[in-house]
Amino acid sequence: AAPNGMPARAWHSTLAGSIFAESALVIGSAGDAGYWAALRAALASDIGAEAAEALGQDWLENHYRWIVWKLACQLRCFAATLGPLGFGPKAVVRQLVGRYEREMV
Repeated sequence: AAPNGMPARAWHSTLAGSIFAESALVIGSAGDAGYWAALRAALASDIGAEAAEALGQDWLENHYRWIVWKLACQLRCFAATLGPLGFGPKAVVRQLVGRYEREMV
C-alpha cells in the first residue's frame, strides 16, 4: 500500500497526475505510456534529454518502484518530520537523478 493507506495503483495515478501537472504536459489518454513519457520529461530537465531517452524502460520502472517504496516507508515512519515535502513527484525525480548519477555517469 502507498501512503495514508491508499492502494498503490491509486497512489501511482495521483503521482502521475502531479508529474503531469508539474511538467505542464497534457498526455490525454496515453495511460501508463504517457506517465513514463512525463517522468522522462521531468528527468530530462536534470540529466538532459538524450540521457533521459537512453535510460532503459526496465531500469526506469525498477528504480521508480524502489524509490516510491523507500519514500513511502520513510513517510510512514517520519511523517511529522518530513511532512508532504518528503514524498511527491519532485522527491521521486530527485531520487531518480541521484541513482542515475551514481550508476550511469
